[in-house]
Amino acid sequence: VQTIKGSSDKLLTVIDNAVALSQIAQGESISKKRINLDQTLHDVISEFDQLSQHAEIELKYLSNGDIFVNANPIITQVFKNYLSNAIKYAKHGKQIILRIKEENRFVVVQVIDFGDTISRESRETIFLRQTRLDNPDVKGRGLGLAIVKRIADAHDAEVWVEPNEPKGNIFCLKMPTGFDE
Repeated sequence: VQTIKGSSDKLLTVIDNAVALSQIAQGESISKKRINLDQTLHDVISEFDQLSQHAEIELKYLSNGDIFVNANPIITQVFKNYLSNAIKYAKHGKQIILRIKEENRFVVVQVIDFGDTISRESRETIFLRQTRLDNPDVKGRGLGLAIVKRIADAHDAEVWVEPNEPKGNIFCLKMPTGFDE
């Protein structure tokens, strides 16, 4: 019974995400609710636990505890895309750090890898549709980060990538908490 309920809940989440993505693609507003982003990121990390172990990557999570935002659950796709890309493109860096911190009325989430640093020119274009980095070992259509950008825009958030010194990349999301203090 628990397995059936769990599968049903996952299917409902997929349907809700498909609806939200459709609304975002059409420029419509999406429903939002109070979400504990720290707990959401714990859940995302656990989803990637086996994949990171299989790729022999240490996955670390740095947080100071509960941080609440006003968001649609589709926001998890941003972090899943960032982690998936880090595992695919930067696995030889052997470590990925997911960090969340609160700054005034904003939350900043960073996915830090230690792979090859993306060039300045590519950092400016990778969030555009059908932009892919040249890597014959990784398949894809170049839509993931474009979707990430659209999800961020629907949350009045910013996304970008910056170099991780001395090597690697830091993929970032900065979003308002959505609550007045």
